[in-house]
Amino acid sequence: MHKERRAGNGNLSEGTINEQVVAVRMLEEFLGGPTPACAITKADMLNYKRALMDTPTNYRLRFPGKTLPEAITANAKLENPHKVLSPQTINIKWLTHIGTIMGWCVANDLIEANPARGVKVATKKGKSEPTRVPFNQDDLQRIFGNELFSDPKSFETKQWSLLLALYTGARSSSEIARIKLSDIFQEQSVNVIHLEDASKNVRSKRLVPVHRDLIDLGFLDHVEALRKQGKRRLFWDWEPEDKINRWFLRTFKPQVGISDSRKVFHSFRHSLKTELAKRGVNRDVSDLITGHKDQAESGTYIHDASVTMIAAMNEGLNRANFNLKLPRKINLYV
Repeated sequence: MHKERRAGNGNLSEGTINEQVVAVRMLEEFLGGPTPACAITKADMLNYKRALMDTPTNYRLRFPGKTLPEAITANAKLENPHKVLSPQTINIKWLTHIGTIMGWCVANDLIEANPARGVKVATKKGKSEPTRVPFNQDDLQRIFGNELFSDPKSFETKQWSLLLALYTGARSSSEIARIKLSDIFQEQSVNVIHLEDASKNVRSKRLVPVHRDLIDLGFLDHVEALRKQGKRRLFWDWEPEDKINRWFLRTFKPQVGISDSRKVFHSFRHSLKTELAKRGVNRDVSDLITGHKDQAESGTYIHDASVTMIAAMNEGLNRANFNLKLPRKINLYV
């Protein structure tokens, strides 16, 4: 299926492929092992949906070696069980992926009907509370005012990853984790980061200017130092893929006193979008920075012929001022 979809749609990302592989593995664990598509029934999918509603988040990390049903049982026995998958995650990720795969099987005459069609967790209709919200100014001061950020000379993966999350509007920690040193260069005399390995869609693969605050903190010097060490990736020690996300949510966020469950790693992205709007950055330019619009079609969005896309994004991004009160030191690694 993936070979066919890649041939017909070059935008099929590695992230989507990996999620679909995981979705199949999870269903197989629930069914007790590899199962022919033709043997999977609507009842199986309905029972699977109910099981997902009891499945703890990151169950393979929380319960190493256990299958999905075993993790559900183990979690239920805990005095303080881990949070379970949200209806949105179940619907958007795990059930949708299975539905897509089964739909392909139908289209290729492998099965007669899609047993996953219409199977989803019921959610509340109407306006609901947002599941993710931006960090406010107090939150940002708690995070970046922590002693972890007291000395730029000591900044490594943890510090730079949170700073890049805030100043690039990256969609996820994994998008940042994939940055290679070769993705950081100058374009039209502007220092940029090329998020070419972004995992979501073609709009996610974009250039983002390096904010002057990052430059003042020594980011480019840090990059050069890593190049001299022969490193290839900016975050060469970031393994596994959710390493920083887990540390931030489980350790650092509670440490700095942020308890709101809606404030997660993705909230850095919301914080940048909010700040750009507050500073009056043109919506089209903001969307180019954050990947809501395709930069390959940038001519549609930059209306002043004398201003290039890169220049417009650089000027707009540098309007963002989070007042972090971080030390400003240049050429730290020389």
